[in-house]
Amino acid sequence: MPDQSIIFLTLHGVTVDRAQLEERFWSGVDIAEGCWLWKRSTTKSGYGKIFLAKVRTPNKPLRGVFIDTHRLSYILAHGPIPDGLIVRHKCNVKRCVRPDHLICGTYTQNADDAVRDGLRKPMRGEDSPRAILNDVQVLWARQQARRNVPLKDIAQQLSVSRPIVSQIIRGYAWAHLPGAITSSRKHSRRILDVLPHLREYLEDGKDIGEIAEHFGVRRTTICRWIVISNEV
Repeated sequence: MPDQSIIFLTLHGVTVDRAQLEERFWSGVDIAEGCWLWKRSTTKSGYGKIFLAKVRTPNKPLRGVFIDTHRLSYILAHGPIPDGLIVRHKCNVKRCVRPDHLICGTYTQNADDAVRDGLRKPMRGEDSPRAILNDVQVLWARQQARRNVPLKDIAQQLSVSRPIVSQIIRGYAWAHLPGAITSSRKHSRRILDVLPHLREYLEDGKDIGEIAEHFGVRRTTICRWIVISNEV
């Protein structure tokens, strides 16, 4: 619980009188059964907002400072929001400021909540903010892999690491796109294509590690292929 003896609060770099702010805040809340809805101004995203003060910064005009009302409600009821966390709605109602409907969490948890409750479609592939490739590049990579282009060469072309390319090729990443090569399909087809080249590399005295790096596989895979080549 927050210290109720605190007279002033510092929010967004602005120090305000707690009692006056609370009075303004609760006068804008419709307290009823279920959600307690903020009745006044909202952000473009639909969250409630309340004015804190006007501030002037060097070389900039006077501007108003606001805080989201669900954040303010949490701070008044529970104290400061921990660093790195946000205030989430357990009820999924953006204008709700009822303290027991609010909980701290991460941005990822908030996004997962929205997907789970049907408020947002899952962000996968190039729609994800964490994506470093797009659909065209992923399909191209899988096409190159089917042509037996070494993974290291594909990775170099895409400016990503070899493990990332491996995940893409096998369908562990970007699973919603077609063309992934599963292990059984990949090896059954690649062995027949690789055997002639494998024999040439071995006759030229190349090290197993060099051969494995060239084909984009593990050393143990090359060893298995050598055994197969001796049986064919």
